[in-house]
Amino acid sequence: MCRYILIKGEDIEMRNKYWFVLLTFILGFVACTEDRLGDQADLQDGLNLLLSVPQSTVVSPMTKAGQEDTKIVSDLNILIYNSGETNVLPIKSYYYTTSEEMKGLSASNTSANPVTFNFPLSNGSYSVRVVANAGSEMSGMTCGEVDTKTFGYKNDGSIYMAMYGSDDVTVANGRGGASISLERIYAMITVQVQKNLATDIDITPTQVELIHVPATGCLTGTNAIGTNCLLKDGTGGFLKSDLAADHATAVPFYMYENMQPEGKCSLVDESGKKLSEATSPALGYDKTPASFSKPISQKEIIATDQVSSYIEVTANYSRDKAPLGTIKYRFFLGKNATTNFEVQRNHHYKITLMLGGQGGKDEVSWRVDADMEYEISTSDIYIGYLDKSTGTVTVTTKDGNLLNSLRLENDNSNGITLSGPYGTGNTRTFIATAQQTNLMQDAYKTGSFKITANFKNGTTNSKTVKVSQVSRLVDPIAIYKRAANVEPVDVEVKEYTRGDLDYHILKSDGPWSLKIEKGDWFTLSSGTRNISGEGQVLESTESGDVRFTYTPNSPNPVNDYDSNGSYADSDKARYGVVLVKYHNNNCEHRIYLRQGYHPTTMSGSNVAWSMFNCIGNGSSDRRTGELPTQTGYFYQAGNNTRYHPYSPGFGQSYGESWWSWNNVSDWTTNQNTPCPSGYKLPTSGDYSGIAENNSLLQGFVHDEDPVAGWTRGNDGKISFNNEEEGIHCNPAKGTLIVDRNSGESLFFSYGKGVLTSHSRSYLEQKSPTDINLDEIGVGLRRAGNGQLVYQLGDEAADRYGAIYLTSTKSSNGDAVTSLDLWYDMTSPEKNGKVLYNPSGSKDAGFVRCVRDGSSGSGGSGGDIGGDAEGKPGGQYILSPVKWGYSERRINVWAVYNGNPSNLLGFFNVNQNNQSITQLLSDKMGNPPVTIDKSITDVMLADTFSSDKCFCTVSELYGSGDKIFK
Repeated sequence: MCRYILIKGEDIEMRNKYWFVLLTFILGFVACTEDRLGDQADLQDGLNLLLSVPQSTVVSPMTKAGQEDTKIVSDLNILIYNSGETNVLPIKSYYYTTSEEMKGLSASNTSANPVTFNFPLSNGSYSVRVVANAGSEMSGMTCGEVDTKTFGYKNDGSIYMAMYGSDDVTVANGRGGASISLERIYAMITVQVQKNLATDIDITPTQVELIHVPATGCLTGTNAIGTNCLLKDGTGGFLKSDLAADHATAVPFYMYENMQPEGKCSLVDESGKKLSEATSPALGYDKTPASFSKPISQKEIIATDQVSSYIEVTANYSRDKAPLGTIKYRFFLGKNATTNFEVQRNHHYKITLMLGGQGGKDEVSWRVDADMEYEISTSDIYIGYLDKSTGTVTVTTKDGNLLNSLRLENDNSNGITLSGPYGTGNTRTFIATAQQTNLMQDAYKTGSFKITANFKNGTTNSKTVKVSQVSRLVDPIAIYKRAANVEPVDVEVKEYTRGDLDYHILKSDGPWSLKIEKGDWFTLSSGTRNISGEGQVLESTESGDVRFTYTPNSPNPVNDYDSNGSYADSDKARYGVVLVKYHNNNCEHRIYLRQGYHPTTMSGSNVAWSMFNCIGNGSSDRRTGELPTQTGYFYQAGNNTRYHPYSPGFGQSYGESWWSWNNVSDWTTNQNTPCPSGYKLPTSGDYSGIAENNSLLQGFVHDEDPVAGWTRGNDGKISFNNEEEGIHCNPAKGTLIVDRNSGESLFFSYGKGVLTSHSRSYLEQKSPTDINLDEIGVGLRRAGNGQLVYQLGDEAADRYGAIYLTSTKSSNGDAVTSLDLWYDMTSPEKNGKVLYNPSGSKDAGFVRCVRDGSSGSGGSGGDIGGDAEGKPGGQYILSPVKWGYSERRINVWAVYNGNPSNLLGFFNVNQNNQSITQLLSDKMGNPPVTIDKSITDVMLADTFSSDKCFCTVSELYGSGDKIFK
């Protein structure tokens, strides 16, 4: 057992107080200064100055010099400037180097025993700067130069033990006074070890190092690595010592101030209050710098922090007087053992390392690192949220020749498996693998594994490691742009954690990186680094926020609209895929890029999809949105009257007639729909085709819409911006349908309806399916009274998702089928899609249209949308595909409800893997083939003449066997 004890102390009053006594200050503070200043008549004319050196502030949770050095004033600069003149030399400058000149000023001159100076000054306002132990160069500096002065290191490696104080003063009627408090710009650290070990254990400290110290110290303001100063090369010094001396006589370290922000610790709640475990031996076990996302103890990850100062104690470890190796103890400096990382100027930090029992050698943590015989060392790791994500658990021992075997006590924990060991020698590995995607958006899944080493001398040593599968990231999953948009985008990868009221920038625990997996048309930048081109990698070597800039290198050469505002060219968008690795580069998240809103053909369906939802109202208004994040309006099947996307809100009646339509058949022939000219409704086969042949991702998509449409307040509540139609929604939540091979994607928004019912949250249930946060993404107005609610999928309420209407009649009644998309942010079982067959037409959903003239479905359950008749001489177009048959006649059949029926024609294949775009013509059967709307897998366009029709055959049968779908 080892503990870091912070002995309660007071602010090391390492301040030297110098008093400038001016008349205006005497009048203002006579009660607290009269015992030192005496009667006003005793003051001399001009500026009166009293100097004192109080004790330092002590903090008990290092350049080498004696502690007496903090008490010495070796030289003194007193600089007086006209008030407000920052770039002018002092009107009075005094530099003292002898004790006589400084009137014996030393640490014995406390506030009760000050040293007095007097300087002749005429009436006026002045800025006074006092600097001690800084040399003579200060006398030639302007006030601004003094205020921005920094100190490095002397030739012998020691710091400048400078002190500083300032004030603005006024001389009136020839007299005046004020006080200035000098502070040291550095901190002092001492280390002591106390032992209460088991009788067979001996731990002998051999040295202590101060690591991560600032390269410079500023005279004024706040000093911090990474903010206004750099990290010093090497350490802040080391001592060869057994550390047995008490703090009063210990040899100290000195370092410039390093004011790092408040960190995290699992023993402290969000308000800063210590939890009950704070009194346990594990105090400070996972004290974690602010750059990390949560309290952690993984040594490989914590070691990537480059800004927080810490002490490292190295010791020899023996059992029964036999040396086994070395052990290192580390402790982050600060005012406490849990969350504070401030190394503040003018403070003395007393670190006491208390060793008990076995000396903490079995801790799998940052603060203890054992390298000894008959012991193993390992560390906890992260793995990604995706299914089959892996990570490597490394096991090391001082001498691999002494190791007989390693074994796992358990190989499966909480959906994570561990396999191995692999390798030989001093380092062995185990591979952790996630058995499923962690769809939870607000919780990590952690597996615990016990690894036991059997040594050849008969001893064993066990360590327990934790493998944490991170929660799913949903913001962003994609970033969309118009074809001509080349403006840079500042990308912030965000995560949501349980109990928060908003999404926050992801903090990588350890290094993170970016890789361009697809696309050569854009640049990624972070800081001064940038990459462009497939396969290029941008690496960040430190922990911190995962943020970068994405910039297209040029406009898409094919515009995404023509002169009439129509989206004329299909499949001309440019796509990109960015792989983000974080948490020591162990976890992955992909962001899909798109430049251009051209109609898009996805794998699984031959129709060209519009990028936008319908927003028109009535037969004379057939508009769509102009950006992918803009929500659609709701429509009932058989009608083109629109219903508002978010008002009235969740669970409230619509407030007007909620019609039930009997003319659903109009939609099946693309009559009375909201689709604009040149577009039609997709079939259920079109939807199922793209859903089944591509990947479905759930989350937030961003585009260039300057009107966000909604904001979240500090209380976590959503409010809507005042905009005319209410369609703006950037970013939008929804399902992204992605071809992972090409990066091609389509986005289907869930709309702006806000879920405000949280009966299934973690505050209400032990197995929650809701994160207790009001969120956009309710895309259904339900039958009856038009309430905004989402309860499809598994028929359970309180879900995010949307339905998209098709032109295919429902098998359950007078209604049309819908594609039902949803996701739940906490439950791994409530995410996906389903073809929904309602029994009535009262439900209202969104409408997405496909290009009229693009050809039919590649999925099952399609419908031709009307009657047509094949004529002799008609052309049937077969889309380009590759065939694996040689010298063979292929018959083309119409397919009725899954069964081959009429022979439409044939062609011969005479070469293996022949790529064919085949026109079937001239001999299409006699008499003509009649094709009616019951055909399920041959799709006809709406426009045809009396002597020909165009279609794409989706299934081919040869000799009665299906050979292509």
